[in-house]
Amino acid sequence: ALGQMLLGPAGEAAAQGRPALAPAPVVEVSPMESATSRKIDLTLGRSVIVDLPRDAKEVFVANPKIANAVVRSTRKVFVIGMENGATSIFIMDGEGRQITALDVTVARDLNVLRQTLNQSIPGGRFEVRAAGESVLLSGAVNSASEATQAVDIANAFVGLSGGGGAGATGGTSRGAVINN
Repeated sequence: ALGQMLLGPAGEAAAQGRPALAPAPVVEVSPMESATSRKIDLTLGRSVIVDLPRDAKEVFVANPKIANAVVRSTRKVFVIGMENGATSIFIMDGEGRQITALDVTVARDLNVLRQTLNQSIPGGRFEVRAAGESVLLSGAVNSASEATQAVDIANAFVGLSGGGGAGATGGTSRGAVINN
């Protein structure tokens, strides 16, 4: 079922003339990593393939609401970003020894918001940063209406990504854009 979910949207996109999704990045765990943890940064809804040096028997996810681990074979695990936050994933072999520990951080893909702002408000300069469940938006635009439009775009982005709001950094209660 997972294979169909991962392949379905890409096939659909190609059939409709849009580019197919890029394959998931691969993280190769070396045999020497059993005593260390590997940091993995994911964006919501994206995945990474973890290739293991030996057969895994157990996979433990500290907070499955943040990231999900799907075992595809004894040496291949998919890690999927589910919700903003951080969690740990431990992968153990048949003798209970740790193969690796993954420190997974999941966040919104702020590049999508940057691209939307740059396309919607030509000539604006924007700095976008994550601020917990919210987005901190600052920069310069040509008018108050463009500032309002930028805040509305940021709020829509945060709303679509699951709660929160654009953080105000300017002199107004509504403004998330500093008009320099």
